[in-house]
Amino acid sequence: MLMEVLKIYSPPHGEAELAKWLHAYLRNHVDDVWIDAAGNVLAVKGRGVPVVWLHAHMDTVPGPLPVRYENGVVWGRGAVDDKGPLVAYVKAFLEAEPRGTLVLALVTAEEDDSAGTEALLQGGPPRPHHVYVGEPTSLHVAYAYRGGARSTSSWSRGEATPAPPYTATS
Repeated sequence: MLMEVLKIYSPPHGEAELAKWLHAYLRNHVDDVWIDAAGNVLAVKGRGVPVVWLHAHMDTVPGPLPVRYENGVVWGRGAVDDKGPLVAYVKAFLEAEPRGTLVLALVTAEEDDSAGTEALLQGGPPRPHHVYVGEPTSLHVAYAYRGGARSTSSWSRGEATPAPPYTATS
């Protein structure tokens, strides 16, 4: 499966062909699978709590590379980041017999603006209690990773000052 997935070029915002391939593959094994408006491939097994997400991204950095298997090593754009972990999560998802809800979230544009993950945060599959992210970490368990946050702050000087309240967003 990994060799097939690697052969499908999928730069950020160019994952449609890979999404269709993965959707068709998953549809042969599970009923609850779809492609959302952001192009993410989502599948669900089981019901109830806890809700666990297996999260991997379909895109790779731009620039196609030849795909080959040589001396026990797979070579190709995305073999490590992130199509290798994606294929491992697909296989784990299909073999799992969850006690709660298991969500396979194969997202778009992680190498760019994370549009796929952003769309999931706006709605979609059940909200997770735990998320496992298939991102290379030099074979170390990573319990946190870089990210972003949005906040809005308001300050006011009090009623005695003629200055208006100040608001900033970063």
